[in-house]
Amino acid sequence: MKISGKVESIQFDDRHGELRLTGYERVIWIDAIAKLKVKDLKVGDTVTVTAKPGRYYEFLTDIERGEVSPLAACATERANGSPHAEPSPKPYVPTREKGLPPTPGKGRACSARFMAKFQDLVAKGLTVQELVDELCLQESEIYQLKQAIETKQAIEEKVHTCGLRVDTDFDVIRPRHYVELARVKDPERQVELAEKVAKEQISVQKLREEIQGPKPPPPPRKEWIDQGIQITCKTCGEHFHLLHFAPGNHKLEPVTVVGK
Repeated sequence: MKISGKVESIQFDDRHGELRLTGYERVIWIDAIAKLKVKDLKVGDTVTVTAKPGRYYEFLTDIERGEVSPLAACATERANGSPHAEPSPKPYVPTREKGLPPTPGKGRACSARFMAKFQDLVAKGLTVQELVDELCLQESEIYQLKQAIETKQAIEEKVHTCGLRVDTDFDVIRPRHYVELARVKDPERQVELAEKVAKEQISVQKLREEIQGPKPPPPPRKEWIDQGIQITCKTCGEHFHLLHFAPGNHKLEPVTVVGK
């Protein structure tokens, strides 16, 4: 679909941008690739945007500078729901299969089927935002799933090189395990932990503890130590003990009070 109008606002962050046109209600999403096409765009410029309808946003695919054409104006009226206009294009509806977990790791069989679906979508060239809409996940979860696939491939290469036998399928080692294994920098240690997960089916929490190692013991509790020095006030004649807690941290207590 084509949308024409003047630029009302345009904002960017590290990964994407958002474009609003005067008289058009929905936000136009600009991904990292499309940012190059609008880097010189300014508020007030008249543009014609080619966009793909989405569930929450329109996704920019191309943009041209120029006046509003009659065809583009009609498209804008349809998208804004004019009472005499044609119905707006059908919004994007996720096609997530029934039974797939909304988040990875809800059961081993579901994890394997979910990851197979995810890898197929990645192979088709879907962007991160399209994967978010398709699988009903957050962006951070999409990046974690991609990291899990990369870690799985690296471990499989190491296993093949060393001639080991480790079952690395997602129905044995779940995606969340691979996310934790990605924190291990030593490839041999990575394979060792993957083998332990496959054989003993340890939880993600136990794997995290294996990676981090044992917790250090808590520091000993410090106490006030009597230095055996008695100080007498020359004005009132009261006697005090000198107590030490840490370098630069001392105090005086009356002789009648036992130091802790």
